Amino acid sequence: MLAVPTMSAALEIAEYEFDLDGALLDVNLSREIFYPVAAFLSMRQIPFAFVTGYDEMSRPPFYRNAKVFTKPTDWAAAARHVTGRVPVAAAAYGT
Repeated sequence: MLAVPTMSAALEIAEYEFDLDGALLDVNLSREIFYPVAAFLSMRQIPFAFVTGYDEMSRPPFYRNAKVFTKPTDWAAAARHVTGRVPVAAAAYGT
């Protein structure tokens, strides 16, 4: 698992990282809306899910069928859902 604090960093990873198994996107992180990152992931057919405290109607219609984990959430369980395996960082902590 890798925490990415800004949309520009997430966009760069979504566009250029070739070993990406999946992504968990906090919809609103540091007042940046991460839907452009979801678009890149969709184009590259990389699985992702949103993590948010917002309701379904706050998401654009295109993303209303995407998997959503409601905050607070178990990030390791969410990552398992997206990638189908236990994330390395989570495995190290026994979650």
